[in-house]
Amino acid sequence: MYELLLMQKIATLLAILICMANSVHGQKLLILERPGTTKHHIFQTGNRIRLYDGKSERMIQGDISRISDTSFMINYLEIVVPAEVIAVYRPLTMMHIFSRVATAAGLGYFLLTGINNAINKKSPLIDQGTLISSAAITGTGVATSFIRYRKFTLGTKWRLKVIDMDNPGK
Repeated sequence: MYELLLMQKIATLLAILICMANSVHGQKLLILERPGTTKHHIFQTGNRIRLYDGKSERMIQGDISRISDTSFMINYLEIVVPAEVIAVYRPLTMMHIFSRVATAAGLGYFLLTGINNAINKKSPLIDQGTLISSAAITGTGVATSFIRYRKFTLGTKWRLKVIDMDNPGK
């Protein structure tokens, strides 16, 4: 009985190790890094990326479909070589959230005050203070929607490269 239990534990442990070894096998990462520092951003297959390609001279954005030794593919359509990329844009998540919340709050305040004053038969429906406040909040939300991305210009400060996890010394 004890030998059977021991064999089951060994078989389970062996199965877990085989699964872990297969999941790590062949994994490649795209790294945006600042040389000489610990600052870096890691992109894996399935992550969204936005960049400016110097070869085609246009903005490309989408999901990373595949990463090979010398290039990566976006949306199964665009093959991009890291050496030809001029800039990478990372989304500023909190700025995006603030932009949406501020725009919705400004418009919501405007509509709620107008509907409330219409129900209570107050005149004017929208007073000057409400108009200024809601316009300021909505305007701030709309203005921050244009600065949702941080630009990383590649060159001396930042570089983009592919790292093979099977052979990290490459």
